[in-house]
Amino acid sequence: MNHVDEDELLAHALEVLRPDAASVIEAHLAACADCRARLERIRRDLCTIGSVRPQWQDAMAWSPSPRRLALYPLLRAAALIVFGIALGVGGSKLVEREPVCVSRAYLNPSPPADSISGYAASDATQADPRR
Repeated sequence: MNHVDEDELLAHALEVLRPDAASVIEAHLAACADCRARLERIRRDLCTIGSVRPQWQDAMAWSPSPRRLALYPLLRAAALIVFGIALGVGGSKLVEREPVCVSRAYLNPSPPADSISGYAASDATQADPRR
């Protein structure tokens, strides 16, 4: 003989079964003393649970202090700065750079052509050495 499981007995005690399933369980309960005893134990437990009245206390919801609320935007800004730096460093590692070769431009430096020390006579100026 297959017995009714605890879930079905609980549903029967709470009267939440469909009528056809309830009639099958009631037929089994009429023939099985063991399942009737288990059903009575479940009903007693439900009465015991139902008779317990919870003691309500004022529920105090946790709310962050104003100081903590002011800290959140600063943490977000710091996280964005760190993320930006990491993104910049990571991006610069991905970009190929040309090698730089630094050398002296002039081995024998000379003054620029337009300076006073490099003055040269031209057709526009006639220098008379006798004067």
